[in-house]
Amino acid sequence: MSERVWGLSKSDADYGPAPSEDTRCRNCRYMFPKLAVGTCKLVRGSIKAEYSCKEFRP
Repeated sequence: MSERVWGLSKSDADYGPAPSEDTRCRNCRYMFPKLAVGTCKLVRGSIKAEYSCKEFRP
C-alpha cells in the first residue's frame, strides 16, 4: 500500500459502518484524534470513529 496523505476518497477506501468493534476507525493507526469524529491520514474528509475502511490497520 502506498501511504499517500489524504490520497483516497471515502468510496475508494470502502468507508462505511464497521463490521465489528475491533475494526472501527477509532482502533486504527491512521485516525487522529481518536474522538467520535476525527480525520484520517489516508482518507479525505471527516471520519466517524465507529466506521471502517479497507485500509484499516490496528
